[in-house]
Amino acid sequence: MARRYGCIEKIKVNLFNIQTYIKMQNLYTSTQIKEIDNIAITTNKIPSQVLMENAATNITAMLRQYIKEKEIRVKKFAIVCSPGNNGGDGLAIARHLSTENFVICFFLGKKEDMTPETLVNFEAIEAISNIKVWFINKKNIETLTIYYDCIIDAMVGTGFEGPLRPEAAAVIEKINASKGLKVAIDVPTGFNSDSGYFTTETPIFKADVTFSVLGEKVGMRLNYKDFKPYGEVRVVPLATGVQLDQYCNNYLLDKNDVNIARRLRRPESHKYHYGRVVVIAGSSAMSGAAALVSNAAIKAGAGIVHLLSPTIHPAVLPEVISEVAGNGKVLTLHDLPTLEIECKQADAIVVGPGLSPNNETKELIHQLVEDNPDKQIIIDADGINAFTTDDVLSKNVTFTPHMGELANLIRFDEDIMADEEELNTDKLTVLKKVATKMNCNILLKGSTTLITDGETTYFNPFGNPGMATAGSGDVLSGILGATLAKNNNRYFHHQQYNVAKFVAFGSLWHSLAGDYISATTGEETLTASSLIDALHAV
Repeated sequence: MARRYGCIEKIKVNLFNIQTYIKMQNLYTSTQIKEIDNIAITTNKIPSQVLMENAATNITAMLRQYIKEKEIRVKKFAIVCSPGNNGGDGLAIARHLSTENFVICFFLGKKEDMTPETLVNFEAIEAISNIKVWFINKKNIETLTIYYDCIIDAMVGTGFEGPLRPEAAAVIEKINASKGLKVAIDVPTGFNSDSGYFTTETPIFKADVTFSVLGEKVGMRLNYKDFKPYGEVRVVPLATGVQLDQYCNNYLLDKNDVNIARRLRRPESHKYHYGRVVVIAGSSAMSGAAALVSNAAIKAGAGIVHLLSPTIHPAVLPEVISEVAGNGKVLTLHDLPTLEIECKQADAIVVGPGLSPNNETKELIHQLVEDNPDKQIIIDADGINAFTTDDVLSKNVTFTPHMGELANLIRFDEDIMADEEELNTDKLTVLKKVATKMNCNILLKGSTTLITDGETTYFNPFGNPGMATAGSGDVLSGILGATLAKNNNRYFHHQQYNVAKFVAFGSLWHSLAGDYISATTGEETLTASSLIDALHAV
């Protein structure tokens, strides 16, 4: 019996060690990749030529595996290279491929422009009979044909900002018109690996698969358009001797991370151990928003949910403590004392959904947030309109805008955004500027939801278009309120995470509920209420 009890206790300890659930993947900027390379070379004394050779070896092995998996017949390879180190990778890959296949290297540029590493690989392939080199220039580009079983893009790597040289643009157009398998090394040429932005007015290499060294690049997860020029992304490992997490502050969420948001419950616990959520939402015109927030919060595991609203919708669950506040239509400054009493007892506060754009209500919201700097607060919908980027808040505060609400928040702040096009072309940079200036967290809803505190950013790639429905954001706010209340409660003090990270886990729960509905009943009939009902399935 003693042994069995010991086993049970061990399992229990492992379950409560929720760090083991974290599966987030690193996403890298071009600056971070350069920094890691530099440390590997200067501090860890790994020659750059060795790094290039190791990358080429791994990419070649993964490419052969991909071709085998997809059952693609490849006899001849074409690799398009440039004088930079990305071209050097391509030349090294050509040498590896030539042991079994014929390879032609199309070279954009001159030999004298090659980096030292690229030059070494170029001289290494000159004597190999199975490799032919063709220098592309203005004179022969018009007659150039690139029709091969597999075409590999090794022209431009991370950090590209454009525009492309005319020769490169012409080559890309020719490649895109061919039918062979298209492979990109690190990122497709013409694609900005940091912002993810590209324009269809400029040619961009349309890859079927991209082999991204060290990890995916941030821009691959910013989804400006439905078209993804990088195709399937496979991460190529590279031994640099560098502790990568020290040089990465962008993370891609994994499904398993949702286990942290739900918090494991203990046998000896009671309702106060799972957090008290105060919901300040709704108006006579939009009482349903308050109901959705409150119902989502109680279903997401909050111990107590206390709703204060001018009108109580009949759909509010009986488990929610509902209290009428306001003048029957909206909340006013006269309600501040009552709201303050409840907020002081809260572990988390959700404010904004359905409150209306009334100016006095805005003033009330602003005052509540100012008076509760130590409370974890979710501000959504009408609540966002109560603030400007001149407001300096705290890292306990999280705004949850969609793109339109974010644009409205920052539209007059030239320090953050020069013009509206900047938000479209580099939204991550803009988002970090807002979070830094206002000293808060921002959750930007979208096909990839971004959560940042200005320094660290979490990318939530889950969810689906069916979630673009009335009330979906209200449900998200309720889930976030519950997850933050549990995180903030003293019962879990030894397991606390920073607010931005826990907001990310809560948003993941919301997205996976939407994906569950999409997989079982379809996107078209998805409603906000069904998201609440699907939380248990996740």
